[in-house]
Amino acid sequence: MERQKKREELISERTDAKIKHVILNQKKDKKAAKYLNSQVPYPFTSREAYERSLRQPLGKDWNTNESHKKLTQPKVKTRVGQIIDPIEKKKEKKHKDA
Repeated sequence: MERQKKREELISERTDAKIKHVILNQKKDKKAAKYLNSQVPYPFTSREAYERSLRQPLGKDWNTNESHKKLTQPKVKTRVGQIIDPIEKKKEKKHKDA
């Protein structure tokens, strides 16, 4: 009896307790954890705005041809075979106030 009560209590604490024929894995996936972001990427200020941008479809089926080109256009254009110089760090000038 006591064992059955304890089992019922543990089952009721689970997130999948109210869903029949479903068992949710509640363990943390260590391999997938390294791909999760702890912070929101730069241009976004909130998590909701970032997720909203990910939900926007980019395909031609959902957008016009012009908007599809604009959404998928690369930010930097170069010709094929053109050598791209590496980015150089600029040295900051120190100002002396007298």
